[in-house]
Amino acid sequence: MKKFIVLMTLSSAILFQLSVSFALSPDIKANGSDGPISVSSDESLSVTLTLLPETHAGINADWWVVQNVGGLWSYLDISQPIWSWVPGQLVTYQGELVALGTTNIPIPEGLSEGIYTFYFGMDTEMNGLIDADKLHYDHVVAHVTAPDTGLCANNATGNGNEIVSGPPGPSSNGEDRDTPFRSLTVDPSDPNTVIVGTERNGFVKSTDGGLTWVRLREGLRHSNWGYPEVYDISVPAADSNIIYAATVESPGPLNGNFPSVQAGVYKSTNGGQTWIRRNCGIENARVTMIYVDPSDPDKVTTGVSGGFPSFTGTDVDGLHFDGGILRSEDGGASWTKILIDENDKYNEFYFIKAAASDPQNIFSFGFNFTDLSLNTGFVKSTDGGINWMQFAPELRETLISYFDVSSDGRVIYAVERDLMNIAKSIDAGSTWTRYPIRTAGYALSVSPSDADRVLYATPDKLYLSTDGLESSIPVIEGLETHIEDIAFAPSNNDIVYAIQIGYILYRSDNGGEHFEQVKNIRQDVLNTQP
Repeated sequence: MKKFIVLMTLSSAILFQLSVSFALSPDIKANGSDGPISVSSDESLSVTLTLLPETHAGINADWWVVQNVGGLWSYLDISQPIWSWVPGQLVTYQGELVALGTTNIPIPEGLSEGIYTFYFGMDTEMNGLIDADKLHYDHVVAHVTAPDTGLCANNATGNGNEIVSGPPGPSSNGEDRDTPFRSLTVDPSDPNTVIVGTERNGFVKSTDGGLTWVRLREGLRHSNWGYPEVYDISVPAADSNIIYAATVESPGPLNGNFPSVQAGVYKSTNGGQTWIRRNCGIENARVTMIYVDPSDPDKVTTGVSGGFPSFTGTDVDGLHFDGGILRSEDGGASWTKILIDENDKYNEFYFIKAAASDPQNIFSFGFNFTDLSLNTGFVKSTDGGINWMQFAPELRETLISYFDVSSDGRVIYAVERDLMNIAKSIDAGSTWTRYPIRTAGYALSVSPSDADRVLYATPDKLYLSTDGLESSIPVIEGLETHIEDIAFAPSNNDIVYAIQIGYILYRSDNGGEHFEQVKNIRQDVLNTQP
């Protein structure tokens, strides 16, 4: 018995699995492997076919050689002296089943990034149609990634092709708490598609509003204690298959034999199924925020948090790794540091927010935990991250632990952690009003469609205000751990997600007025999917 993927109809390309008993043995390999494999677009890809017809020898059959790339089908046309791929799903050959030794099929050089699935099969009803009950089929998957430009060693794959489960729960020493950080992200066009980064277990993704999930880890480097912490995720509206992630270890190098090397910027071009590192020009592994231009996925802004390595016994002991804001205009292939002020290298940059109606209008905040006088403070770009200016001097030497901005960028809410206030500006940061709300520095989010609708977390509750913080009501109560992140769905602001320490996910369908718990991701996903 053998599992086969059977293509039932050419028009709809519906794939499902059947168990079929057979003597016919088609085989397809990529670079000599049954796959899946990963290759760079500047590397060669070889696909070979082999057939042992055995008891089916001499029987007339339809021969199928097809490929699928991003939902687009093509078939191998061998009617001409030079074989070629032609759009569509037609039969490749009709004739007797004979033994086929290892045969190479043409694969163009310089394939673009993506997932390529190649199929080789035949059915013994020679009519130009796929007959499922007579079909014998094999397939192989090749993940084509962007080439390593050779400009730096910071993109080395390392052990990224090896999948590990990660820790089964929070660490006993309290350092890892199953924290999602600021990684809760809703697809720009589909409010039911959600991706969450974890502290040491890679990514999880749901396409049905949080009911079911898959784990996504291929390409992520890892250490004995698991994958790097995922602090932030950004998905462009122009192509939600593209995902950028900011991942974190101690300040330190991104290459060499250091505990920090598995972190940095990761990019996926296939919805998170596979990841590649994108760190040329980044010299610090503590990458804590990321933002991609909604209309141009090649334009990306990231933030690095400065500091000294937490590990010792290496040749970087005592070496300061600078923080700051960096920008890429080539999809993360290279990064350039943007100097904001003389102290930005001593700052940590945890948040980057854009005005939804004007996504070139971007905000961030730089702070220094140990010396607030070194804070860069609030910074703003009006050209998509090319140029930055400081603003809101009144808040510069405070510790802003969370903030969010209204759709037009005029209203800003900022959580002052140590002062136990939420500061609010209605004039883009020129003046501020403080509300004595004891959030303990936790999450806050404002609706893109209503600047007065704000959700904010306290140690054991989630509150909703519909009048710009003049009043508020609890909408989730009795929490054992606090809400760590909140996300309004960009395409439907009535749908809101909130996630708790421990990866417990809640969803609201009425703009945050009522929430239901939809999944304990630790218990129901991470500990059930190895």
